[in-house]
Amino acid sequence: MCGRMRDIRVRKYHNEKCGKGGFTLVELCVVLALLAILTTMIVSFSVMMSGFAAENKIEYEFLEDHAALKEKLCTWVAENDVSGSVFAINEGGILTVTRNGIEKSVSFADGDLSLAEEKIKGLDSIEGMSFTSNEKLIKCVTYRTDKNGQRVERSFVFSLRCGVIEEVAEGE
Repeated sequence: MCGRMRDIRVRKYHNEKCGKGGFTLVELCVVLALLAILTTMIVSFSVMMSGFAAENKIEYEFLEDHAALKEKLCTWVAENDVSGSVFAINEGGILTVTRNGIEKSVSFADGDLSLAEEKIKGLDSIEGMSFTSNEKLIKCVTYRTDKNGQRVERSFVFSLRCGVIEEVAEGE
């Protein structure tokens, strides 16, 4: 064997045995590109999830405030639903009850619910509320605006047992 051929085999054998190979520039670039793609996917996913979490938090607060408002209104209507009570809803959507010449009203403004003399604060996720009626039923609708500008509504119904609902003529 010639000396040159023997040197190539020895060097090749020596590199395989001692691990002096190494990565090529192309292999390093491919690995870095894969890591960049993976990092971009993780960051995008976390940003998307934080957006969903923020919207769900707003929706949860709205539902929580809606439930608290419903509980207070149900109690108030039940207390005032006695024989001789006349419930009316005016154009502005304000519910009033008149009994023995005394008028009490329910209104909502700036996150505060006013039940006659009582004021309940902290319903900030609700933008507004309105009432409608039909014979012995009073429907309450609460609403808010979502991030897309769409109106999100939740409603519940009161059923009167003793009181009556008076129709309020337009313009009164």
